[in-house]
Amino acid sequence: MFQFLLSLNSALEELDLSGNEFNDDMMDSLANSLANNSKLRKLNLSGNRDVTSAGWQAFSAVLLNPDSALESIGLSDNAINDDAFNHLKNSIASNNKLKELGLGYNHSVSAAGWEGLSTILRNPNSALEKLYL
Repeated sequence: MFQFLLSLNSALEELDLSGNEFNDDMMDSLANSLANNSKLRKLNLSGNRDVTSAGWQAFSAVLLNPDSALESIGLSDNAINDDAFNHLKNSIASNNKLKELGLGYNHSVSAAGWEGLSTILRNPNSALEKLYL
């Protein structure tokens, strides 16, 4: 589905996939396509409320990839819950390239889940400069 991201000749640096009604299969396909992409810098996945914890876990692997060039990710207005956020926070905390992250309007994350932000904010290797809640 996202073969254009696999091309070594792709110069695509920004991709807006907001509001596309993604599900876990589509997120898995996107994550696989991004596995070896070293060009994409900005990705907006906001408004994809059908992705479950399993889909976000697949996407979190992208953030652990040292070849990933992602510097900005929009994850606002998704159905991210505590379990999904747990997968994401660990990979975000380990990422040293991500500078901007949007997480607003994820109402299924509880106060305990949001406490996980401290994992991200305490990491001295984090490149995070902007956090939108």
